[in-house]
Amino acid sequence: MTILFDATLSLTALGRATPSGIHRVEWAYLQAFSEGEDADNFRYLLNAGYLRGAVLSDSARKIVSALDAQWHQAQDPHTDDSFLKIIAWLQSEPDLKAISAPKFNGISKNSQSRMTAISLAKSLATSHLRLRSEFKSHHKPKVYFNASHYHLHMDGIWTWLATHKCHAVFFVHDVIPLTHPEFCAPISFTRHVQRLKAVSTHADHVIVNSQTTASDVASYLKRTGQRVPPLSVVPLGISEAFMPGYETPEHDGLPPYFLCVGTIEPRKNIGFLLAIWRRLIERHGARTPRLLLVGARGWEMENIADLLERSQSLAPHVAEIGGLSDRGLASLMLGARGLLSPSFVEGFGLPLIEAMALGLPVLASNISAHSEHAAGDVRLLDPLDGPSWISAIEDLAMTSTTGMTRLSELTPKPRPHLWAECFARTKEILSSFD
Repeated sequence: MTILFDATLSLTALGRATPSGIHRVEWAYLQAFSEGEDADNFRYLLNAGYLRGAVLSDSARKIVSALDAQWHQAQDPHTDDSFLKIIAWLQSEPDLKAISAPKFNGISKNSQSRMTAISLAKSLATSHLRLRSEFKSHHKPKVYFNASHYHLHMDGIWTWLATHKCHAVFFVHDVIPLTHPEFCAPISFTRHVQRLKAVSTHADHVIVNSQTTASDVASYLKRTGQRVPPLSVVPLGISEAFMPGYETPEHDGLPPYFLCVGTIEPRKNIGFLLAIWRRLIERHGARTPRLLLVGARGWEMENIADLLERSQSLAPHVAEIGGLSDRGLASLMLGARGLLSPSFVEGFGLPLIEAMALGLPVLASNISAHSEHAAGDVRLLDPLDGPSWISAIEDLAMTSTTGMTRLSELTPKPRPHLWAECFARTKEILSSFD
């Protein structure tokens, strides 16, 4: 069995400062497949403009190494000056004269790493194995696997699949552009319609991250009169940094603070959360807990940006953080009073899983994706019920325990999803076509 893993998204990410959610998923698969015991069974499709072909595991490992150097996900936060500035801000008295929320970049970027990544992409363009020569005389069963649903809206790949008689397995992360188009770029709706059409037409099997996504995919395809391929739920995993007992530095003596992790955009209900904080400030003044918004800025967040950049009441108590490593985020989680996730819609909700693994209390919206995975110290609230959110935040802010202290209090402790289980289940599905 030869498995052709589409690593195009990882290739296009070589110049990115930090990974998004789907980038992280494809990167995790690429790392596991290229370094696993059965790495010789994998080839890696690259389909980005001038670079169209396949590479072997050693080239895939070069992409993984370049992304490791670019993203610094395992970096010790104590060695990162930018992260230490976040801690210093938390330790300082609120700057009541501030006119905008501070912005921190949680990882010191290495321009040399970016240049190395770009050079790698150029070298792969000249040294890759052409699909025609690699597979035309190759009679083993072949499976094409796309873990990102990247470029599924393009037609070219389907001719290739037919020519090489490949089975096709796709990972669909959500159908949010179809169910909640108001939260996405206009082009996203059209592209996702095309992606789901391709999935219906060409997929021998579909992997999804949650039962919520499985139901959404099946409902959409049935409603539009399309074929529903076999579906399997394979939950995403968490990195080692979020596992209990991992050597993640903690910070003692910090004043109360909360985290909201994810792209800063309307879908995450950030405007509501900032309105909550304004009310908390009215009640508690300088004693208001800090709020850390961890994530890149996203689609149509101009009103949120105005609040962050121009609200003098919010400025002393709210900070915007980008480019945080896994270890840095885990470290902040261990010192926080809670994770806040008031999203209107999610396909999975990985930060909630990471927080639960560390024993951090979670306040989350009562949407289906959160309800499906909630365990331990998780409280589900209506995403528009301001008084309940204020009360719950105040309760957590007044406690004297942080997330790690609470871990021992959870009965039973939630079992975290592991990447190893995700990869093993995926390989079972891919191998079923042998």
